[in-house]
Amino acid sequence: MLRSIKRISADLRHLVFPDACLSCSCELSREEKHLCTECLTTLPITNMERFEGDATPLEKLFWGRIPLVFAYAHLFFQKKGASQKILFNIKYTNNKHLAVFLGENIGSVLKDSMEKTKVDLLIPVPLHHRKKFIRGYNQSEELGKGISSTSGVNMRTDLILRRRFTETQTKKSRFERWGNLDNAFQVSQDIQSYQHLVLVDDVATTGATIEQLVLEIRKVHPEVQLSVVTLALA
Repeated sequence: MLRSIKRISADLRHLVFPDACLSCSCELSREEKHLCTECLTTLPITNMERFEGDATPLEKLFWGRIPLVFAYAHLFFQKKGASQKILFNIKYTNNKHLAVFLGENIGSVLKDSMEKTKVDLLIPVPLHHRKKFIRGYNQSEELGKGISSTSGVNMRTDLILRRRFTETQTKKSRFERWGNLDNAFQVSQDIQSYQHLVLVDDVATTGATIEQLVLEIRKVHPEVQLSVVTLALA
């Protein structure tokens, strides 16, 4: 009875306040979430999980910089395209549920790879507490929640602290990004309890944030294996 009432309530809500696809703005059906089926199937998916031994474009970004077990980005960033709208909605319109939803998709795609490489923990790239307060949440953490729920890999947010408030990286050069991140992270000694960590971020551009974070982690845990998962590669 209660389930029937909830379903009727949901149907009425959808009738009065129908959700719209964040990409094309068309009305979503009750079964669709965030994106309509057409937009979802035409996203610029990278299919990096299918490279089977060949280096992915994200792995190539870090060649000669940091050693990684694997590096995966779910989408290719397309200016003025659906991927840009997705990232904008996740970061600036308080749409953390979209981040969880996409994280669930990523977790489903990478579940076998994570089991094969014995990933034992997800760590989202942290935000400074001031920036997190302003935004209301950490978008990388929300992605991590979704990845964790479908991959079965646990996540921790207390092992790395962003101790310095940094300016946005968007319009900075690679050299400026490095200077902006100097001494930005503090890594807990408890990270030594894990052997293979996956760092989760929303978008990789120059890779400066991930590179700096990996270097800081290796100061505390030199033998650790590290991988990277991002929603998008720009």
